This record gives sequence, structure tokens and C-alpha cells, in this order.
Amino acid sequence: MIHLRFTAPRADPAAFTSVASQAKGALANRSASPDVAFRQALGAALANGHPRRAPETIDTVNQWRLDRALAFYKARFGDASRFTFVFVGSFTVAQMRPFVETYIASLPATRTGEGVRDLGDVPPTGIIERTVTQGIAPKSQVAIVFSGPMVYDDAHLLALRAMTLVLESRLFDTIRQELGAAYGIEVDQQTQKLPRPEYSVRIEWACDPAQVDALVRRVFEEIRFVRTTKLTKDQLERLQVALLRDFEQDSQDNGYLLRQVARRYQEGDAANVGAVYALPREILALTPDAVDEAARTYLNLERYIKVTQMPESAARKPAPQASR
Repeated sequence: MIHLRFTAPRADPAAFTSVASQAKGALANRSASPDVAFRQALGAALANGHPRRAPETIDTVNQWRLDRALAFYKARFGDASRFTFVFVGSFTVAQMRPFVETYIASLPATRTGEGVRDLGDVPPTGIIERTVTQGIAPKSQVAIVFSGPMVYDDAHLLALRAMTLVLESRLFDTIRQELGAAYGIEVDQQTQKLPRPEYSVRIEWACDPAQVDALVRRVFEEIRFVRTTKLTKDQLERLQVALLRDFEQDSQDNGYLLRQVARRYQEGDAANVGAVYALPREILALTPDAVDEAARTYLNLERYIKVTQMPESAARKPAPQASR
């Protein structure tokens, strides 16, 4: 299957037409969805207006062309010399060798070379706040995203992840447990090395529209607390236990190992591919200062995006009564 994907892509006009029709139908049905409007507004804010990050629409689907798509595919897969194949699972090198020699070593390799191109889609600076008014259900959604450049190495990646867990724990305890004010609250972090080292920390929750303003204030109170309060030794130890437990579970999963190995190659760090197994040692070496510094760096209160979705009923104002 790998060999055929490179050497014999098949253009099926009927399948292409069917996929385009399904895409347009799905887009038409999604246009009235408050969740879709919220996601698109968040994506547009994060994309900073870059055209390469614009959402798919019926108009863009109408611009699909099978011949152009196939030409693009062949241009990418016509040279296997820039590909790295990663296999994770229960096998031996001896078992895999004949398959690799037959189906991968025979792939076309023109060695023309390709590199990463920076499209200029940098995250916005400053504070951006947007509100989407759509939907009739009495539910709102809020997302707060911090993003920007970062020092990209294993130590900073671990400190960012640890800080995210600390923030998530505080928000869950206060917003969900104590106040019972949100249907659920999540904190997620993402990073990338190429084309430039960047991070994002996303906080998202759903709640009653009447509680949006109060919860936003409380979330920012907790963010300020995490930024200014030093991590104690006991908190660090509990954090290390949680990180070690996650690694123990993750390292048993082929998908996790595959992603970690592939990431090293994608980022030009193939010589350090075995570092995935050094993570427990790095976790035990983590310090409160590293987590505190991550909070001050990555939760920058001068640079974030806040997007809120409100139902249409919340935007309606009562009609003024005539004076007597």
C-alpha cells in the first residue's frame, strides 16, 4: 500500500465529484451551527487574517480541480528521498527488512530536495476580543488562547506541559468543582518547531450566558495566581507523579511512540530520537523555578485572544416601554 500510494495514485472523477458534493452538503448544514461559527471565529483570530488559514466554504469547494490536485500530489510524492518511514510495533528488523527492501527501497528518488517554507502565518500580538452571536440554545462558549514564540527544547516543552497541568487543575477545582458554573473546562497546549518555534495555551469552557462575564473574570484571577504564586515542593512532587504516570501509560501505546519518533525526524533532531525514554529522568529533574518561569512566559496577559459565542436571545434587548 505504501508503494502504491507513491507510484500509482488513481484519479477517479466519479469519486471526486461525490466527495465535493458531500463537502458542500456538510458545509451548507454547518452554516447555521453556533459551534461552527465559534470555531471559525477562533480560527480566524488565531490565523491573523492569513488566507492559507481561511475556513473551507462552498465557494472554495467549487474551485476544486481534480487535475490540479493530482498534479500537486505527484509533485509531493514523486521523490521519496525526502521521506522518513517510521514503524512501531511488535516485529524484528529481520522480519521487516525484506518488506523495506522490496517496497520502500524501490520508490522513486529524484533527490531534488525540498525545504520548509515560512508562509508568514504568525499569531497576532496584543489583546484581541471577539464575540459571535448565533444560536438559540441558552449556552455560551468561551475560549482564551495565549500564543507566541518560544525556546524550543525538551526542557522548555516539559515546563510548558507542567505549567498547563497546574493551570488546568486550578481551573477545574474553582470553576467546575467549587462554583459548578461551567459544563466543563479544558486547558490544552500545543507547540511547533517549524517553520518557527511557537506555542499556544488554550482555555475553553461552556456555560450559561448569564455567567460569561463573571467566569471570564474568575479565570483571569486564576491565571494571575498561577503566574505569581511559586510552586511548592509538595505541589511539584504531585505534579511529577502525574507526569510519570502519564508517561508510563503513553509509552505502552504504539501511537504515542510513533508520534514521538516521527516528531524528532520532522524537527531535524534524528540523532536524539531515543530521548523519548529519557523523559522520566527529565521529569524528576524538573524544578519549581522552571514551572514558575513557564507560567510567567507563556501566560502573557499582554498577548491573548478571547472569543465568546452568545445565543441570539442574549443579544436582544427589551423594547422600551412608552411613557405615560
